[in-house]
Amino acid sequence: MSLGRPTRRQLLLGAAASAGALLGRPGAAPALSPIRLIPRRVLFAGADRSVVRLSPDGRRVAFLAPVDGVLNLWIGPLADVAKARPLTR
Repeated sequence: MSLGRPTRRQLLLGAAASAGALLGRPGAAPALSPIRLIPRRVLFAGADRSVVRLSPDGRRVAFLAPVDGVLNLWIGPLADVAKARPLTR
């Protein structure tokens, strides 16, 4: 066996052996669970909040979120974003 370039026959035999090792015996493939896709409405829906920014002192957060279906500017404490309130209408 030479350590030089492999011959075409050696390459083909190696590829066949690798494919056989990957595929295994016929009918012995592991059972695969079906792939669950992300629902389109989740993937392509608009974000609840967008354009999020922190204040220079790092205590407050500002973002755009809808109020009655229209985007408005909101601001709230960074520690509890649920307490944010809209600044615009």
